[in-house]
Amino acid sequence: MGTIMLDTILIGLSSVIRRTEDLVRKAHRAVASGRLDEVESYNVYVESQKMTDVLLVLEAQVRNLGRAFEATPEMARRFTLHAKLQ
Repeated sequence: MGTIMLDTILIGLSSVIRRTEDLVRKAHRAVASGRLDEVESYNVYVESQKMTDVLLVLEAQVRNLGRAFEATPEMARRFTLHAKLQ
């Protein structure tokens, strides 16, 4: 996996994180608005909590992946060379 591919993955994941955070905020506003009945509110709340949990894990993994390649740039060069040799 080359550095360009890694950058693409990190940018894509960051976009997913931002969009999902926006969706969670909108879900919380919908629940707070009172337009949903009790069951719908509960279901939206539960799903938004699940999405928040996934986001936290994904965000941490994106940071770890970025740090791993920043700390060891030779790793990125090796992956690029390996990919070219295949």
